[in-house]
Amino acid sequence: MTPPRLKLVTFDLDDTLWESTPVLIEAEAAMQRSLQQQLPALGDTLRSGILRQQRALLLEAEPALIHRVSELRRRVIATTLRDLGLDAERARQIAEAAFEQFLQARHQVRYHADALEMLELLARRYRLGALTNGNTDIRRLGLDRYFDFGFSAEMLGVGKPDPALFRAALDAIGCSPAQMVHVGDHPQHDIDGAQRLGIHTIWVNHAASTWPGGTPPSATIHHLGELPAALARLESIDPDSD
Repeated sequence: MTPPRLKLVTFDLDDTLWESTPVLIEAEAAMQRSLQQQLPALGDTLRSGILRQQRALLLEAEPALIHRVSELRRRVIATTLRDLGLDAERARQIAEAAFEQFLQARHQVRYHADALEMLELLARRYRLGALTNGNTDIRRLGLDRYFDFGFSAEMLGVGKPDPALFRAALDAIGCSPAQMVHVGDHPQHDIDGAQRLGIHTIWVNHAASTWPGGTPPSATIHHLGELPAALARLESIDPDSD
């Protein structure tokens, strides 16, 4: 097999490998069920939007929490419960239990068609990694069988399109931007963020949307099964013509 000119392929997770909205809806419901079971007397209050209000207040006070989504969710619950009269330790314990229910449901994803088959195929030729602004764990998903690493905004304290996540990926494998391709659904976070460092990009356009403007990606696909061929086309381009 001819050694690949491209060495590293990184993936966004939410809305690239699976649709995030139904997963997050169920995860929120699981968290609420846990809170109702632990605090039945506060059920109506906790369903009233008080958690969303607390989230807004925390983000106003500490904007950096937007990149620490797990810590933010724990603190939203615990702070709300303390405001409702629970002592700090009990509030923390209930928040941890509710968050764990959220996290379990958060990892019950339904992959897009061909996602796992595609990853298995690519892992034979390239090094693979995950770069996410969310709080899914590749080990908890079982994706560590394909990925060499997974970096999140929570780990680094900044999220895409900040170059920090992309630089972490380059450093993890020891390759140049010209040897890396980032695959994602978000024109700004994924495509623009990677382009700033000279990294090749592939836009996963599941909805067949119109490109919103700005520098277009290196390639566009509408189905994950198209990705191996798109990577092969990128490898066939004369590097002197990039």
